[in-house]
Amino acid sequence: MPATKIFSDIFNLSEYNSNQEKMMEIIQNRSERFLRLRDVMDMTTLCRSSIYNLIKAGDFPKNVTVMGKRKAWLESEIEDWMMEKIEQSEQ
Repeated sequence: MPATKIFSDIFNLSEYNSNQEKMMEIIQNRSERFLRLRDVMDMTTLCRSSIYNLIKAGDFPKNVTVMGKRKAWLESEIEDWMMEKIEQSEQ
């Protein structure tokens, strides 16, 4: 069941619109930060090999070079990937 249907069933339309506006504000105001592999693993509950296998398959955000050999992921890209997974599970 799509999230919009769930929300419309639980809240009246004006409350839903208010909540949707609050979510958009939160998303637009988020600040960007780098995440280390351990942080990504903690956020997604995936192990190291699963993350790299998903990257290789094109199903997970690629890391970026911060400096030298130091790699990191953008927090917003990991959050977006997680939201995609949540939306897919609701369909």
